[in-house]
Amino acid sequence: MRSHDDARDATRSQEETGKYHYDKLVCMPATKNQPGATARTVADNVRRLRESQNLTRAEMVRRLGNIGKPIAALGLLRIEEGDRRVDVDDLMALSVALRCAPAALLMPAVNVIDDRVSATGLGEVDAGDLWNWIVGDDDTADPSDVDYDLDWSMRSQPVWVRAKMAEEGRKMARRASREQRRGDN
Repeated sequence: MRSHDDARDATRSQEETGKYHYDKLVCMPATKNQPGATARTVADNVRRLRESQNLTRAEMVRRLGNIGKPIAALGLLRIEEGDRRVDVDDLMALSVALRCAPAALLMPAVNVIDDRVSATGLGEVDAGDLWNWIVGDDDTADPSDVDYDLDWSMRSQPVWVRAKMAEEGRKMARRASREQRRGDN
């Protein structure tokens, strides 16, 4: 059991360093991790997509329960208001319940492909570039950096997609080779 002196020393230590020290345990004062641009986008999209389908929160809660990822009505309200974080399991369940792709929840709702949008970790980018990045079609880095683009693509695509792309590339190369031979004759 800690004595009052220990608590006083911990308070003094916290005032000096911003941390409470008890033996080897360091406890940080509670501060709320503020939502970033993508968290706000997900919150806005959950509400927008729910309302566009004329779903009440109660109906949405029922759908979530039916797919095995129950979220209470208050939890759903807090998600839509940006007061509750959405983890990856929530994101998947919300997309199933809203009958949309998970990417639709991550993408800011804009009407023009070159509108500037914000995304956590990327800052401001064109909407089309963000969409292509979210769905794994293209990265948002310098398009002239071919090596980076290829590496990114290899990490971003499932193996079966990469295999299909490689086969399509081989077919195109064979076709080009045949056409070149015909042109040489």
